[in-house]
Amino acid sequence: MNARILSSVGVIAALVVGGCKSDPTNSLVGTPSRVGFQFATLRVTVADSVPTFAVLQDEGSNPLVQAITITACDPTTVAVSGVASGAPLVQTNFFVKGVKFGTACVVATADGLTDTMQVATVPDHIAVTTGPDTVLSGAVGVYGYSYFDKQSHVMAGVPAPTWSSTTAGFGGFASSATPSYTAAAPGINTITATFSVSALGGTVTQTVTGTKVVATIPGLFHPALSAASVGAGVAIVAVDPQLAGWKAASTLTVGGAPTFVAKASGDSVTFIMPPFGDTKNRQILFTSLGAANLALGTDGTDSVSNSTSSLAGPYAPGDSSAATTVFIALPKVHGDTTVLYDTNHGACVNGGSLVGGTDTPGDHCNSLFEVFNNTAGPDTINAQVDWVWPAALGVDNPTTGGGGPDQDMYACDSTCSNFVGNFNAATTATPEKTVFIIPANTKWFILVNLFNPTGQPAILFKLTLNHK
Repeated sequence: MNARILSSVGVIAALVVGGCKSDPTNSLVGTPSRVGFQFATLRVTVADSVPTFAVLQDEGSNPLVQAITITACDPTTVAVSGVASGAPLVQTNFFVKGVKFGTACVVATADGLTDTMQVATVPDHIAVTTGPDTVLSGAVGVYGYSYFDKQSHVMAGVPAPTWSSTTAGFGGFASSATPSYTAAAPGINTITATFSVSALGGTVTQTVTGTKVVATIPGLFHPALSAASVGAGVAIVAVDPQLAGWKAASTLTVGGAPTFVAKASGDSVTFIMPPFGDTKNRQILFTSLGAANLALGTDGTDSVSNSTSSLAGPYAPGDSSAATTVFIALPKVHGDTTVLYDTNHGACVNGGSLVGGTDTPGDHCNSLFEVFNNTAGPDTINAQVDWVWPAALGVDNPTTGGGGPDQDMYACDSTCSNFVGNFNAATTATPEKTVFIIPANTKWFILVNLFNPTGQPAILFKLTLNHK
């Protein structure tokens, strides 16, 4: 921003010669009264030149043709060049060039009169020039910078910039004054070096920024595992001191697939193995651990796998039939909870044959669990089913909403030939919740049905029964 005090408009207008006789201002004409610059303050980029001018005027503000001397007070900061007449305009033209960062002035002198223009010189741009492209979660990357003039030469003497990051969750700076970036969650972040100058009473301002893209990658760790190879839906316990940082916002994936965390206590986390349909080794990745939101991943020596290529869960194949399914003890005391994990898989067109759809070879569209109310009165049970799939987000409470596979939860009678209870948990979004009131001395089945897999090979689900 440059502050203007004199424009050439008045200079041009003064060229018009009036024809009036006995002009009362004639006594003011021709005697130098003041010299002035186009600007009171001026911003110039280092290694660049800005054209401007000065005018000598009489007491009537008429421009005079006398020569004006233009000099720089500090030629090491600001240089003056190209001083020449501005004819046909009655003014003296010149260039102001920035030599180095700082402030200086330019002086106009004519006929014993002087004026001073204050000049601030600024960098053209800043760049983040050193520092890593990737930083391990929890590690610190230190970055360097350079200021450049208009000709892209490195500048010296400019104060240090401030530092910031676009996404704090991926990493940030403990102090904006230091270029030490601490990485957090995995992701692509942009760090920015910013320099702002406000000089000459705020009449000259300039902000330059430089950016760099930085990727956070998980730190490597080696947890103790209760098992390295298990079936789909089976729990694995990981133990490591760093897992003590597990919190509500923490996440866990296996081979990039979200899964459920059954328990987190102290330095151990118990998670459920997703179904992959093969026995390949896969990385365990924890994110958002502790206050620093660390991300930790295993390498090939600590990876886990499905023990078989089957997509079946721990209750298969018995869970597909009312005649062979397992018995699940109902929670009997208020607040008691029963939780289990299982899988459904297959094409399951419109939910498969049990709910009026079509089965295809190899389908496992239904998981049936027998429950029995052996009391003399009705038993009220809160039921909830959650499920995850490869594109889901979250861990213990996976993505809420639709857009993925559709599973439904029903209750059926003692032979599962008729539905009983209600259909409140037959929506299209996870989680699905309902309340089942089981009559006295009655056997029911809780049915989790895969109505539409949306192309997913298998769906891991969590069934929670809670005594109301």
